[in-house]
Formats: sequence, structure tokens, C-alpha cells
Amino acid sequence: MTLHDSSDSTYVQSFLLTYRSFTTTYDLFVLLQHRYLIVPPAELSPEEVEDWIKNKRDFVRLRVYNVMKSWVENYCYDNEEDRRVLKLMKHFAETVMMEETPNTAFQLSNLVDRREEYGVHMRVRTQQYNMRDVPGPILPWNLKRLKFLDLDPLEIARQLTLMESAAYIRIQPVECLKKAWSGKNDSPNVKAMITLSNQIAGWVIQSILSERDIKKRGALIKHFVNIADKCRSLNNFCTLQTILGALNSASIHRLKKTWAQIGKKNERLEALRDLMSLERNFAKYREAVHSSNPPCIPYFGLCLTDLTFIEDGSSDLLRVHFDRPQLHEEVRLTRPVTVNEGEFNHQTVMINFFKQIKTAEVIRDIQQFQNEPYHLAPVKEVQDFLRASFSDGFDDKELYNLSLELEPRDKDNEKVARMLVNTGFIEKSEV
Repeated sequence: MTLHDSSDSTYVQSFLLTYRSFTTTYDLFVLLQHRYLIVPPAELSPEEVEDWIKNKRDFVRLRVYNVMKSWVENYCYDNEEDRRVLKLMKHFAETVMMEETPNTAFQLSNLVDRREEYGVHMRVRTQQYNMRDVPGPILPWNLKRLKFLDLDPLEIARQLTLMESAAYIRIQPVECLKKAWSGKNDSPNVKAMITLSNQIAGWVIQSILSERDIKKRGALIKHFVNIADKCRSLNNFCTLQTILGALNSASIHRLKKTWAQIGKKNERLEALRDLMSLERNFAKYREAVHSSNPPCIPYFGLCLTDLTFIEDGSSDLLRVHFDRPQLHEEVRLTRPVTVNEGEFNHQTVMINFFKQIKTAEVIRDIQQFQNEPYHLAPVKEVQDFLRASFSDGFDDKELYNLSLELEPRDKDNEKVARMLVNTGFIEKSEV
């Protein structure tokens, strides 16, 4: 990362995105200080030392400065440890660096001051756009007594997109490390995104199941399909997949008579299902999202799945013999690792940085759509109406029982189900 004879910006970015999974900010800062204060080998002659300073030390110091600068600009968080390191870095710049490289020391010190003054907003890009480019909302005459089916599918999709986008842009890289969202008090923004998706899914399912009239249920399904299609046109793949998931849930999918109201083959729905198909690990969706221009909200559930696969599928550390050349994807630990004594005889422990690189790739995919906002007009009345309709929690069994009340099983199906129970293929609770 601070080699004198090479510079790899992608490697540095991957390191700064993921280092918190294997070390602390303070320890990283200490190592960067030591690297800046590199000294020449004792056996060099005065002429060789001069050449070493010119061709190695000065380049190493420049690399260290660039890493510190990048950390302050893009990877520093508003937590106690990072604030502490900012103060230490400013002191280091104004003392040690000022004596050695005053120009970079002055720039780093000013950068720290700006970071302390503006916080994370220092790196937020101000978006300039003409309000005339914002499409006008499509609204009914009376905003005080809104009805779901009276709202235009495009406007509902716009407001859902704004709500999802507001949650999505708050997600921080550190929340995506080591499956942090699985903990009770970690990853609040990731959890908020998950909660919103669950609420939207519950809203779709309960809205359909709460309607007793079969024709109105069919109209609701058709309305949700149109909303999902409009989400696709807005590059909002997250809400699109949430609605499709709700429509494919057991309690909704089994409503054959209701689905008949919208036709056996709804081309719009089939096209959306084909796009978000699981085949070849969401190949069609991945191609679509990678070719999409921002603004865009990717299917965040798949991002979490990818991160989980990387975390569970690869070890954090590698056992490597001393005589084996170090690979670019590995980082040698310079501090003791908690391992059993004697377990690594004649070996050194390496961080599996290939794992960190793969993790950073997913995080960069998340980040690339966080800086471009949607140029849409928020409508408070519509968003409040939608939030009031969202479901914070629902029981799958209760929903399925409600589905059975709306459309009881066919007698032939009941006979098959009883036969499967009697033969032991399925349990009675599943019927």
C-alpha cells in the first residue's frame, strides 16, 4: 500500500474499505507513522543513503500521506476512535511531518480541520439540478382522503423510490463488514433498509388479503404489478423485488381465482419475473443493474447475500510458510494473532486479503449509486399515507389461514393433501 516503486489505487481503496474487519483505526495510524519514519539500512554508504532517500524514502512518505489523506476524506467516521485518530494525525502533521515535508504536512493539517468542522458532510457532493427537470407529481384532487387504487402507479413508485433511496444512501461501508447487521446494536442503517423492505412486503400481502371481494383483489394485484413495473423504469430494483417477492408468497400465489382476474399470462409481470429470476445467480438482474445509469437502487437483499457468501466461504487468515513468496492479495500481520502456541510452526500468519478485495467489490457496488439522488418531488401526503399502511410485522401462518378463508382448497387438492399426510410425505401442520 505504501511501496516506493508501485501504487495501486484499487488496492488502497479495498484496504481502507475493509481494514476495520481485521484491525483498528488507531493501530493502522501507528503503523503509518512508523512507515513514514522509515530509516535506511545501516550498511549503506553515505552515497547510497542519499540515493535511498531520493528513490525510496521520499516516495514512501508520499504514499503514506496519500493514504492518510484518502482516509480523512472518505473513510473516517464520527465515532470516538476516529475522532481521537484525527487529533493524533493533526499533531503528527504539525510536528513530525512539518519538519520533514512541510507542504504535505500543511495540506493534511488543513484537511483534518475541514473534516472536524464539516464531519461526514465534507465528502458529500452537492447536487445541482434545475427544478424544471423534476417531473410534476401525479395526484388526485383530494389529498386529504387518499385511496390506494386512486393513486397513479407511477406516483406511488416515485414516493416509494424516494423512501427507499433515503434509507439506502445512509448505509456505511463498516456496516457491511463481518455480517455486522446480524448483531443487536450494529448496522442501524442496514437494518433500517431491511425493515423498510419487510414493511413494504407486508403491506402488499395484507392489502390483498384484507379485500374480501375477488374482483377488487384482482384489481389490487394488477395495481401492484403496475407499481413494480414503474419501479423498474426508475431503476428501483429493490422495491421491484420486494413487491415481486410479496406476490410470490405462499398466501398470495395460491389465490388462483384472484389471479384469474388479471389473466393467465400477464406479460408485464412475466417480464419482471424473468428479469429478477434466480437463474444463474440473478444473471439477468446483475447485467441490468451494471448497465444502469444512476440514480439507481440495487436489490439490496442480494448485496447482503453476496457479502454473507464471501464472509462464510473464506477464512480470515492464511497459514503461509516463510519461504513462500508473498502474494499481492495477502497482508502480513505485524502484530501477534490469537492462535494456539505451536500451531503455526515455521509459519507466519497472513490476512486473507483476497477475501477483503471481494468484500470491497460488493461495497463499491453499493456505493456507486449512493451519490446520485433521484430528482423527484416528495409528496408528504402520499408518503404519510403509505407509511400508515405499512405493516411492521406479520405472521405467515395467520396470513396463510386468511388466504384459505378467501379461497378454500379445492376438494381434489384436499384429498391429495390428506393422502400425503397419511403416507408421511408431509406433516399435518403443513396442510
